Amino acid sequence: MNRLRVGRQVVVVLVNWLAAIFGTVVISDPFVRLLLPVRASVPLALAADSLELACSFTLGILIYWRWRRRESRWVWVPGLVLFGVGLVVTGSWTLWAFWDVSKDPVWMTPERVVQWSVFTVPFLRTVGYSLGAYICSKAMHRKYSVSEKSNI
Repeated sequence: MNRLRVGRQVVVVLVNWLAAIFGTVVISDPFVRLLLPVRASVPLALAADSLELACSFTLGILIYWRWRRRESRWVWVPGLVLFGVGLVVTGSWTLWAFWDVSKDPVWMTPERVVQWSVFTVPFLRTVGYSLGAYICSKAMHRKYSVSEKSNI
C-alpha cells in the first residue's frame, strides 16, 4: 500500500511538472509573441522570461487553489534535476549566467540559446509554479486557521 501511495505522489508531481512547463507556455505564448519580435534584443528576451515566470507563478496559485495538492509545491525538484542534467551535459555554468554574458554577440550562439531554452527556462517555470503553490497553501492555511479561531 505504501508503494502505491508513493507512486501516486510521484505521478502527481510529474503531472504538475508538465502543467508548469507546458501550461505556462500555453498561457504566456500569445503575450510573448506580442512582446518579442523575430529578432529580439536581450532586454526584450529578459522581459519575456519574466512574463513566463509570472505566468507560472499564477498557474501554481490557481492549480493549488483548485485542487489543493501538496505535491504541487514540489514541482521545482524535477526542474532542478533537469537543470542539473543540463549543467552536466553542457559542462558549462553559462546555463545560469545567460543574461550576464548575453550582451556579448560572440557569446550568443544558437547552441547556447537552445541550451538556455531547454534547461534553464523550464527550471525557472517550475520554481515559479512551486512558489505560487507554496504561497497559496500558506495563505489558505492562514485563512482557515483565522476563520476557525473566529468561530470559537
